Amino acid sequence: MTRRAIRPAKWTFGRLVLIGLFFTVPGCPSLAGESNHPAQGGSTVVKTESDAPEGSPSALEVAEAFIDAFYSWNAAALTQLMDAGEAGARALYYQAWAEAGHYVVENRQRCRNLDDGRVECAITVHDDIGQTLGYVATDVFRLSIERDRVVGVDFDSDDPPIFDELFAWIAKDRPEVLAGPCRDLFAGGDTPAACVRAVVQAARDFSRLAPNER
Repeated sequence: MTRRAIRPAKWTFGRLVLIGLFFTVPGCPSLAGESNHPAQGGSTVVKTESDAPEGSPSALEVAEAFIDAFYSWNAAALTQLMDAGEAGARALYYQAWAEAGHYVVENRQRCRNLDDGRVECAITVHDDIGQTLGYVATDVFRLSIERDRVVGVDFDSDDPPIFDELFAWIAKDRPEVLAGPCRDLFAGGDTPAACVRAVVQAARDFSRLAPNER
């Protein structure tokens, strides 16, 4: 998951993170139109390499360092790499979600420059939610970088439709998850680990149901 953002996220989340869902729960804003495990970031355009101080790392090197810090669960290092405001806070939320959701990297592609000046990094992972529901997903981070700092973070993932079905079911049959540990999901909430654990348990319950019971 959102993983979509964050899953970011997998919203991840995941993904987290969590994208494309249409439900309203007190304290849990609609995530429709956002991407886990979850989460759209800034839109600052990257400076060209000629604008960077001599001897400074390239945008690609900064992006690779960001991914290193994210998937090694080093929140301090991730924080030091960012100056991204609310988007940075969502990235840290998603990192804590991903760690508690036992994200394991299966394939890490090299980051690449995009035509709009951002840097894109794609990482295929498996995690507790995906394992429960029978899929793996790829997190995609798009980073805006200025003078060695990440100043904008967008992330999403390619979770299959069953991920959205899970969250629709949670909204209907487990609203206490969204009103409790997942309150303010990717929007200022401060319990990402408890949230993903509650979602994993809900996924286990959901997976035991016949299709006509969901």
